[in-house]
Amino acid sequence: MSQVLSAAAPRERNVPDLVVTVVGLVVTALLGAAASVLGLMLVMASDSCGASSECDTNLIGIGVLLAVVAPWVCWVPALIVVIVRQTRRRLTWWVPIAGGLAYVPLVVVAVLVINAGVDATG
Repeated sequence: MSQVLSAAAPRERNVPDLVVTVVGLVVTALLGAAASVLGLMLVMASDSCGASSECDTNLIGIGVLLAVVAPWVCWVPALIVVIVRQTRRRLTWWVPIAGGLAYVPLVVVAVLVINAGVDATG
């Protein structure tokens, strides 16, 4: 029983997919940087804390940290998936979009944690 193993022809690089993916990664990186800066602004939720009310500053800090780090927790894995899929010559245009959408639930959790810290003893 003799079998002839033929090497599969390598797939051609999909240039439009590569261009859209790179543009998507750059846009999501810029949006991630802006989201991190805006995440720092969430610390202003603690403005109501002080003499009239007490807040859990640890919860507020955790929420702000989550809001600042979350874009990069989503972007770096998206970049890794893009690199792996591009080396295998698979479609990657959707990966930056999925990475950007993955940030939304994380920022919602961050806002809820900050809100819980502000309303801790209120």
